[in-house]
Amino acid sequence: MPEPEEEKTPETERGFDIELLFFIIGAGFVFFGLLFILTGIGALVGIGMVVLGGLLGLFGSAIGVILEWRASRKRGS
Repeated sequence: MPEPEEEKTPETERGFDIELLFFIIGAGFVFFGLLFILTGIGALVGIGMVVLGGLLGLFGSAIGVILEWRASRKRGS
């Protein structure tokens, strides 16, 4: 008989949703930044968008990890 899966708390799901949202937004910035660089529209703007996209991805990941950590601490208490 298979073991029941561990239920996710709403905080954990919310952390993953925020992480995914920031990843998608960051990937969009990186994509359009590379598009600007490669087409010659504006290399400086493109580089800025690539850097901003990377920072958004890292920021979203950090928020998601913090929310998951807080949810696991609440479950343990």
